[in-house]
Amino acid sequence: IESLSFLDDSIESPADFFKVDQDFGSETVHALLNRRLIIRKAHKLILYWDIFKDYVLTGSVPRITITYIPQGNLNKYSNLLQLLLNQKEMNLSDIAKNLKISIKASDNLIRDMVMFGNVTRQGERIILLQETENEAINKVYSFFNSHILLKTLVTQYGDGFGVTFQEFEKTFINLYKESQFSQKTFGVYINRVINWFLGLNIIRVSHGQITYLSEKTPVPKQILIPNGRIA
Repeated sequence: IESLSFLDDSIESPADFFKVDQDFGSETVHALLNRRLIIRKAHKLILYWDIFKDYVLTGSVPRITITYIPQGNLNKYSNLLQLLLNQKEMNLSDIAKNLKISIKASDNLIRDMVMFGNVTRQGERIILLQETENEAINKVYSFFNSHILLKTLVTQYGDGFGVTFQEFEKTFINLYKESQFSQKTFGVYINRVINWFLGLNIIRVSHGQITYLSEKTPVPKQILIPNGRIA
């Protein structure tokens, strides 16, 4: 908690990332980022005040609703996870070389993994936080079960909901309308999120119906890779 003294001003006055990194060390900064007590925007660090308040009172980070949209797909995530399970830690350039993708694409995958709680990043160095594939997938499953899209669909249509693709699409667009994505981008993101839900056995798709399988459904031991587009 003392490590957060550098953010004792207002959210409108965030701390400089590089100064904090120099003063407190990258290990401290990345630990707080990985626990989502702070966020990084460009060269600034910003404190999640409500979450930090609960952290001070209870000693634990509260469960929060996730709004982040993954930038990578299931196939690339699965390939990267297998790579890291073998190597435990790698440099970003080595990841790009092994996966035969660009540095930018690798950076997007790593960003996803940081958000999922799978890895910690220290500059170019990427370190896997779980020992087994099952542990890693459990982290991703927990992430998506806390996602705002799933929570909103449950609120709108009830536990074990069954919705059409059009209803799913409408809910997604309403949640992210302020982002002003293009129609094409919305389509890409919607299909990507559906594929993640399918890969984690959170939903099933049959005869044009998307059905929520509830949190009681066993977490898959491996990521399931859906075939083709959903709609």
